[in-house]
Amino acid sequence: RFAPSTMNTVDGANLFATNFAGVIVAQKTVDVKYDTTKQVEEILVHEGDAVKKGDKLLTYNVEQIQLDIESAELEIERLQNQIKTNEMEIGTLEQERRNANGDAQVSYTTKILSLQSDNARSEYDIKTKNVEITKLKNSLNNAFVPAQIDGTVKDLKEPTASSDNSMNMGYGGYDESADVIMKIAAEGDFRVKGTFNEQNAGSILEGEKVYLRSRVDDNVRAGEI
Repeated sequence: RFAPSTMNTVDGANLFATNFAGVIVAQKTVDVKYDTTKQVEEILVHEGDAVKKGDKLLTYNVEQIQLDIESAELEIERLQNQIKTNEMEIGTLEQERRNANGDAQVSYTTKILSLQSDNARSEYDIKTKNVEITKLKNSLNNAFVPAQIDGTVKDLKEPTASSDNSMNMGYGGYDESADVIMKIAAEGDFRVKGTFNEQNAGSILEGEKVYLRSRVDDNVRAGEI
């Protein structure tokens, strides 16, 4: 591979007049994100490892997920028992209301409506808890982050305890999300990434031919902007 290289524009007789520093980068790099609300159990790869699409890159601690599932199931059981108790009480109140008169009937009706309202809320809470359990079980079955492409692991970071999406200054001075724990540089062709400014921008034209000269040896290759 080339080390950091110099790009030289081809400009007729002025072939090597303009030089630009550059670095070798992959044609495609993918950010690998993780769920910052979960605890990372183990990072399964190292900087520079070659991975295939679908390979597990890290796993989450599933103990808390299991506890959350059990807690939600217990809450559903409690709500179901409360509904049964309320239904029995509603039946008793309806019988007593039939034998009551005037204000007493109104009082029974108010109590019955209150219990029915409680049951409606409990039924809604049960549905919500079931959705939560389904999500937790899916999370339990997929308690890992897979590679999205074939490539090489780079810029591997330690997981943070933060659960926000604040931006951090990443390698090379660009901003990246706090939930980006590594990058994968795609397999295949590479390119030289260089910079220029307003003084020499006129020398940079799309499709222009260039020479790529290595800084560590005499290797030179032709290229195109």
